[in-house]
Amino acid sequence: MMLLKVAEKEATTPSQKTTTVPVPDQLFLELLSSSGIPPHQSVFVNDPKLTDLKQLLASSGFHAEFHSGVLYVNNIANVRRNEAGRFHVEGYACADYYKIREIIYSQFAIV
Repeated sequence: MMLLKVAEKEATTPSQKTTTVPVPDQLFLELLSSSGIPPHQSVFVNDPKLTDLKQLLASSGFHAEFHSGVLYVNNIANVRRNEAGRFHVEGYACADYYKIREIIYSQFAIV
């Protein structure tokens, strides 16, 4: 949205006469068209720890264990965190993988 401030303006006519046009001193928002808004990548808000995810997955019926900083879940998927703090979920494309991914995504607010 673009913010416009409207105030009292002077208008000049072709005969060079100046007239004052009263305009309320208020702020108005002008909506941008959807094509004017640039696309952006989703932002995941929260900072869960892998130990918290392990407990959450275990309470959902999955067997999860740590090995070398990677959380292995049911020998189907693994969850790791890179140096920047981003989560990576890798595994076989099956129903359990998508359930695991959904549980992990539920820990974030996606903006």
